[in-house]
Amino acid sequence: MLVYFLLFADILDLTSSSFNGLPVPPTIRLRRSMDRISPSEGDDAGSIPAGGILQNPVLWYAFHMHYPTLEEKIATVLAKKYAGQNSLAFRADELRLKHGEPLEYVLGYAEFLGCKIDISCRPMIPRYETAFWVDRAIKELAEQNRSLRVADTFAGSGNVGIAILKHVPHTIVEFSELDASLLPGIAHSVDLNKIDPARAKLIAANALEGLTGQYDDIFAVPPYVSPNALSELDPEMRDHEPHLAFFAEEGGRAFHRLLIEKAWDYLLPGGTLYMESDMDHEAGTRKMLEGTKWSKVEFWPDPYDATPNVVLRK
Repeated sequence: MLVYFLLFADILDLTSSSFNGLPVPPTIRLRRSMDRISPSEGDDAGSIPAGGILQNPVLWYAFHMHYPTLEEKIATVLAKKYAGQNSLAFRADELRLKHGEPLEYVLGYAEFLGCKIDISCRPMIPRYETAFWVDRAIKELAEQNRSLRVADTFAGSGNVGIAILKHVPHTIVEFSELDASLLPGIAHSVDLNKIDPARAKLIAANALEGLTGQYDDIFAVPPYVSPNALSELDPEMRDHEPHLAFFAEEGGRAFHRLLIEKAWDYLLPGGTLYMESDMDHEAGTRKMLEGTKWSKVEFWPDPYDATPNVVLRK
């Protein structure tokens, strides 16, 4: 295992925080899904280091994830956006990549759980870590053989709600996003994924403020990075993605406190609140839950064996 750790250590910024005894930067979860290439299905399982790589977040991350080089990103844009045809427009996009702009912004879309997500309005780019737990939540929703009213709060690109609409046909989703300039991108994603627009409602509002009545499920991927961590962000995130989507007061927990305090009233009996938070937030979240109405509490794992994803059932 130590050999693998040393081999891949140069990929990671191993400077702060730790899990399972090994350091992991607090913003590692915010890496982008399209920056990763997982081993193919044909890879030999015996090539995984002995000892259980999933039990060690740094080794799991290093073994499974590959950051494309600049040349790979350029090749991706040429193939996917320009069908292999060199042109003035392609060379302009090549320059954007060379200046550090994220691949997904240059492509104009991101992939998320089998959905094509329009990000031409430049929301926060959907993350693999979010897909990891949302996939599990979608399976829960799909098992309920009845119509479901769902809220996707802090919607951003709308990736969570779009995936729910695509994979759970008996749902309607209300997308709530503070930045009204992102709503046209969500509407376009509904169209791109051939979803009946009558099943999607778009609301320009902060947190829970635009919601009305009660819901079967509420999803939230709120900002959860402490403002003090600005210098630790990946340069592409820091320089190109909207800071509004990253930072929250109270060490990144302010919006989770609001959701814990307010979401109960917006849920139908038996409803569920699904929240994403940061890798080291479980203890603080448990503290915030003390003395509240929430008694059915679950912490779901992320790919790195931390438990930042909070599931609260009414």
